[in-house]
Amino acid sequence: MGACCSSDQPSNKPGTKPDPKDIKTGNETTVKEKEENQQEIAHEAKKYPISYDTNVKDIAMLGSLPPLREAPKLEWIKMVLGVVVEILKGDIKADIKQLLQDLEDHISGKKTMAHEKVLDTVCNLLKGVFKGGDSMEHAKNFEQLEILLTGLDQPETLHELDNDYAFTRLRLSGFAPMQLRKLAEGSDKDNLWSTLNLATYSGVDDTLLERTEAAYKSGRLYAVNYSVFKGQPAGTDKVIVYPTALFELPEDQELGKRAGLVVLCVQVNTGDVGTTFTPKDETWSWRYAKLMFNMAESNFHEGIVHLADTHLVVEAICLSMHHSLADDHPVYVLLNQHFTGTVFINWAANVFLIDKGGAVDELLTPTIDAVNTLVSKAVLSSLDSDLSLPARLQAAGLDEAAFPCGYYPFRDDASLIWDATLKWVTAYIDAYYPDDESIGTDRQLQSFRDAMVDYGKIGWVKRDWDRGHGTKAFVSKLLASFIFIGSTQHCAVNFTQKSLMLPTNDVPLGNYAPVAKPGECTEEQTMLALPPIERAKTAKDVLYLLGGVHFTVLGEYEANTFQDKVLPAAEQFKKDLEAVAGLMDKRNKERVAAWDGHADEVPTDLTPHWAYTTILPKYIPQSINI
Repeated sequence: MGACCSSDQPSNKPGTKPDPKDIKTGNETTVKEKEENQQEIAHEAKKYPISYDTNVKDIAMLGSLPPLREAPKLEWIKMVLGVVVEILKGDIKADIKQLLQDLEDHISGKKTMAHEKVLDTVCNLLKGVFKGGDSMEHAKNFEQLEILLTGLDQPETLHELDNDYAFTRLRLSGFAPMQLRKLAEGSDKDNLWSTLNLATYSGVDDTLLERTEAAYKSGRLYAVNYSVFKGQPAGTDKVIVYPTALFELPEDQELGKRAGLVVLCVQVNTGDVGTTFTPKDETWSWRYAKLMFNMAESNFHEGIVHLADTHLVVEAICLSMHHSLADDHPVYVLLNQHFTGTVFINWAANVFLIDKGGAVDELLTPTIDAVNTLVSKAVLSSLDSDLSLPARLQAAGLDEAAFPCGYYPFRDDASLIWDATLKWVTAYIDAYYPDDESIGTDRQLQSFRDAMVDYGKIGWVKRDWDRGHGTKAFVSKLLASFIFIGSTQHCAVNFTQKSLMLPTNDVPLGNYAPVAKPGECTEEQTMLALPPIERAKTAKDVLYLLGGVHFTVLGEYEANTFQDKVLPAAEQFKKDLEAVAGLMDKRNKERVAAWDGHADEVPTDLTPHWAYTTILPKYIPQSINI
């Protein structure tokens, strides 16, 4: 890839923010100015060497220690320390206590650590927190797992496993909220309907085949399918399963408005054998089926929805920016605060989360090599697609026209934030580019395009830009997509780790037993399938920390970031987000009120969970920094 991908990186000037009055496009007026910009960009690129040989192969990631400008900010470190202390609840080992003290002294100014020492100390702290015990003893009941959450913020899902509407809600406002696919004649691309082979079902629900066929023929049948795990090697002591869940869009519109969908069955597959469970099965059989489905979804979430589709997609864009744009270019100025912390947190994850023997290797069901291979494929697939929210929803058949679901908070609320983000970015681009021709004559912007294609492997840019779509409108959508993924989309899938995924007795991260059969499931068999107590404790620590650090707020840009000519648009963005928050609050009251009088379906103490607060603008960080 030439010099810009070299791992040989000399020291560089500190990364300072350009004065707003100096922000300019890449249309240099003199040869000297052009040469100076080229030198600055080359110097910048050497601080961000690209490697395609990290734990996730073939994906652009930083190939060295993060440069000084990527060091975690003191406020961020302080937040992390607060969550760590909350997790450990006073039971702090000597080595962890010393690391905490070192970082606290650094924050207070009592002693100053070098950049490399700060990175090393933060990573060692997190490694220590995430290191579980060696015992493989399983809990005897759910209560033993719930004790692990004592003293922590209690997740919504803690006592929801037995409520089928809550199970369905997770598909519509949960930690992987865009996985539903319609099963209907002419749209079942993977032939999943035939693969499920429900005609052979002989269980206790004698209406299952009739209901699923009717929903299939009328276009009301939806599936979430995790056959991506079929054939993957399992980690030590674990067993691969790849479930599929079927849901119907109810004909009762009032039910559809409050619940969205109704679950019909869960098929738990291993090898080439599938076992179908339904809500009519006895209690432990149905609990087991939902636990196995949530387990598979949690694995897909951590590897694909979270790591691949947010963290690594954004890093590919971020590195491309550092290899092509001067820090006074308007696109750099706009994107930079939305990339704050991303390179560092991804580097840290590569060091202690997704490495052999790391937390992901210990917790998820497939081996770490299998997970990282799936992640690599997912990143490349995402980068080859239109990354804008409307395009992603439409491609999945989940846009409002194709999926008339009365309760789909993620889509409906995220779309509001997308619209506000696109409006802001469009106004920003309008301030610097008078027409489409000015896009084509900006040398640095064209260089950014080339870097995204050549270094970032962003096929969407190559395909659409080269088709003559390199217009102001396209660039605005492109940049809005990058900002949305690094803020709202990451928020939706990151912070649900704490609010939804925490209880092992609802969302386990691993399966440790062969597939059970309906009517033969017992509490003892189910507990043996769930992670051992020590691994449940590690999962709790990891998820609580990753989902517990809210650093920065969308739209709250640092002072003196922008030129005066874009300040009104920046201020309007904040006002638009405030209006969005007001509408979301109104919707949430209606979502909860829709269950009034239906305590037989959802107990009143659970109905507040139908409010979707995860992506309220005040909770959305500017960037991926945890």
